[in-house]
Amino acid sequence: MLDDVTSISRGRSTYCKMNFEQVLDDVTSISRGRSTYCKMNFEQVLDDVTSISRGRSTYYKMNFEYKYNFASPDRYLLLKEFAKKNKQYSTDAERLIWQYLRGNGLGVKFNRQYIISDYIVDFVCLERKLIVEIDGGYHSEYEQIQKDEHRTEHLNKMGFKVVRYTNEEVFEDIERVLLNIKEELSKIV
Repeated sequence: MLDDVTSISRGRSTYCKMNFEQVLDDVTSISRGRSTYCKMNFEQVLDDVTSISRGRSTYYKMNFEYKYNFASPDRYLLLKEFAKKNKQYSTDAERLIWQYLRGNGLGVKFNRQYIISDYIVDFVCLERKLIVEIDGGYHSEYEQIQKDEHRTEHLNKMGFKVVRYTNEEVFEDIERVLLNIKEELSKIV
């Protein structure tokens, strides 16, 4: 919704610095000294807004929930760096399937090496909330299986459907894998 939002925490309060002109049609800016105040109608873009009038002022109590749950700020930069490296050094199976998913290849947009919560997913269609994971050999180890199950459970609770394929499945029968992804996409409308 808003591209340029900066969160500033001070004690128990969180302040947001943002450019409302991106999403609101009816914004009046008032500058007083070094401060700029905005008169605006939040009901245009937010569903959960309570307005409170006190004298000549109106205050808004609102819930700025992000459409997708991203990593906590203290981990985001590290995950972003990992995602960048994962893109640079992707596996052969990931490169192969990306050739089919990229550029709306299946009729919807996919992102690769995308951060959701505290995880980096291989591929995700945010529009349909479908995550595609390509698992290498180490994913068959007991400890990694447990981690993958926990990760999938957490992503499912966030509303995402996770489908997993092994490197071998991608190499040996890419058509079946793509058909399966298309079927999953058609189930989520």
